[in-house]
Amino acid sequence: MSKHLRYSLAVAFAAFVLLGFPDGLLSVAWPSASRSVNVSIGWLGYLMIPFSIGFFFASSGVGSLVVRFGYARSFSLGVAGMMAGLSGFAMVPVFQLGFPALLAANLLIGFGAGILDSGLNAYAAHYFRPKHTNWLHASYGLGASAGPLVMTAVLTLTGGWHWGYAVGLIPGALVLLGFLLAGAAIRRTAEEGDSRHDAELPHSTEHPAGVVDGTAERTPSPAAEGYLAAPVVLSVVLFFLYTGSEVLIGQWVYSLLTLHLGVAEVAAGVIVGGYWIWFTIGRVGFGILSERVSVGAILRQAMIAMVIGSGLLLLVPYAGPLLLPAAAIAVWGLGVACAPVFPLLIAETPARVGRHRSLRTVGFQVAAANLGAVGFNGLTGALVDTISLGVVPAVIAASSLATIILHAIVVRSAAVQ
Repeated sequence: MSKHLRYSLAVAFAAFVLLGFPDGLLSVAWPSASRSVNVSIGWLGYLMIPFSIGFFFASSGVGSLVVRFGYARSFSLGVAGMMAGLSGFAMVPVFQLGFPALLAANLLIGFGAGILDSGLNAYAAHYFRPKHTNWLHASYGLGASAGPLVMTAVLTLTGGWHWGYAVGLIPGALVLLGFLLAGAAIRRTAEEGDSRHDAELPHSTEHPAGVVDGTAERTPSPAAEGYLAAPVVLSVVLFFLYTGSEVLIGQWVYSLLTLHLGVAEVAAGVIVGGYWIWFTIGRVGFGILSERVSVGAILRQAMIAMVIGSGLLLLVPYAGPLLLPAAAIAVWGLGVACAPVFPLLIAETPARVGRHRSLRTVGFQVAAANLGAVGFNGLTGALVDTISLGVVPAVIAASSLATIILHAIVVRSAAVQ
């Protein structure tokens, strides 16, 4: 491994820890924050709307941003956006600002996160090995796990939730400094990766990504480059479906267990917390396994395991005295099954859609993933209000089954292109 690649990996891992940190902060801070701006806890849904808007537009446009400014400067802009949003959260109670200030701050966090998430995923798809892409996404789990711990400690010591966001500026500043110092390493890693690609495909008519200094030979329209081709469109829909499944498990199973099945809050918290722990462990483990087993084989087996796990979750309400162990097996198994899917789908993007289309396609995919998270949450909430929380396992099972079917179609469509 070259020195340039090591530097690029280190700063990318740190950036993904930063991506997960605000999510963890908000989950613990919101009860206190909502009181400070005089809104109900239910307004959390409204708070996530500007985040989704910022994330969607930033991730959709990250390909053009990277072509114009290069990777390092684009990543730095993303970190700066997140830091501006974290600062906004920290200042709300200090200056007695209201809920609109939180909306504006979360828009900035979403915008910065969209640039970082999509940009780093595109960079990883081109220049990192599959195991590194898995570890990159495992780093998100570290940040998401650290956020609640930091906010809990801050609330215990100071009683002020805004100090947790002020603390969040520290890793943000370190990551920003890392990108500024690692700019040359990021460029060299890209140059070395493009050189290897050219050597491996000397007669290829495809244009490599080759975006290392903010310039490109040509920037044709999406239609001219074939972004409406079946593999591209189906890949975008695939990310919408899969991310819906992943997010539903993390956000709705706790309510299912406590409010619908009568499980104690502590036990339910352990089960759902275990989902994220096994999710993170799985990403590290599958990163190692991806060096020995093909990406396609891992994805197929993981998606089959998702269907099996969601099927077990459907049976949990009928487990009687074995409800707790049955729920733990189903949910933790889903954590392991989901672990490799997103990063390996990202790593597989150049093979599915062509290297010359993969930069912008990754941005479209990550934007679709964000829409899937929001859309499936909204759909599930509507079904829960209309029917009951008992519908949650059925929605997870249906989305898991749709994911594996669509993935098979995507693979077949890519093979005939």
